[in-house]
Amino acid sequence: MPKEQGTALGYQLPVNGETPSRFGGPCAVAILVDDLRMKIDHTRVVAPPPLLMVLCIAAGFLAEHARHFPIFPANHPIRRPLCFALFGAAVIIFVAAIRELIKHKTHPSPYKATAALVQTGIYRFSRNPIYVGFLLVVAASAACANSAWLLLAAVALFVLLRFGVVSCEEQYLSRKFGGVYGEYRRKVRRWM
Repeated sequence: MPKEQGTALGYQLPVNGETPSRFGGPCAVAILVDDLRMKIDHTRVVAPPPLLMVLCIAAGFLAEHARHFPIFPANHPIRRPLCFALFGAAVIIFVAAIRELIKHKTHPSPYKATAALVQTGIYRFSRNPIYVGFLLVVAASAACANSAWLLLAAVALFVLLRFGVVSCEEQYLSRKFGGVYGEYRRKVRRWM
């Protein structure tokens, strides 16, 4: 064993019994990264989902500010009730989802380890009810602001969530829970 071992974050980094350089070298960094991947028990997503929602809403409002693109004729009577109904549905879905996660002692953040596969409550109907709630918030914002740009932002959020968050989470949950998650996927829809 060499007299001097390279270390990074408290890890000994020998490669084939030798340290490639004083600082561990590129091989040691690759070993460190692989070792850290094995210790990380959470999914890798493109960005925090609430941030994606806020960015999509902001983009929709910026586009609306640049050029008005209405959904309904001015002062249409359906706008306000639709806005409240969509926001209300989002809140109900979001609260129901968070309550189930708390009941099962798991965290909603994709950056935290999933402690349990939740299949009860609202999770019997949707594998991603929190994200459904986020989409409803953007749709409600579109109705309130009478902005087709915000409807397009909801579509953009759907694409970001589907390919940048949900697909990553599904891979993680498949690795972590195996066949149990596979069966859950067969029984419950991704959205609603």
